[in-house]
Amino acid sequence: MPNKDGEALPGTDMSPDWLRRLGYESLTEPQINAVLRAAYDALAMKVGNTVTRGMTDQELEQFWQLCDLPSEVSDPKARQWLITHRPNYPDVVDFFVRGLEDQLRKIARDFKAGKAAGSDGLSSASETNQPLNILQRVYQLSVSEEKDSHAVREN
Repeated sequence: MPNKDGEALPGTDMSPDWLRRLGYESLTEPQINAVLRAAYDALAMKVGNTVTRGMTDQELEQFWQLCDLPSEVSDPKARQWLITHRPNYPDVVDFFVRGLEDQLRKIARDFKAGKAAGSDGLSSASETNQPLNILQRVYQLSVSEEKDSHAVREN
């Protein structure tokens, strides 16, 4: 999974090849990178909302101080801090990655089949607008289905 600087994070496989395996092989490299960024943002929002629920103000302050460091320092330290303070953190990430994969496959199938995008009101994508419409659907994942964060058990 790319971090805020576009580098892969350990334990995940959010790469261009991962996205192609989910059905996005017809997108150009810049389009794939944009969809990956949107998918990463959606994942970060969902995981963040779940793992920070119930943290004390002191724990939140400690965590955000780690996140303010340069990414090459903050990413491993923040991950270790989360594993220590939220032992279910790897399970939460796995839960949301699997859900994100299912949602991304559905979006790809919808556009390949030329179907209307569904309840979000987007219409069937023309060849020209398809990447933009896909990107809009992926960005909507970060704000949709808030209930799924409640499905993950907290320790």
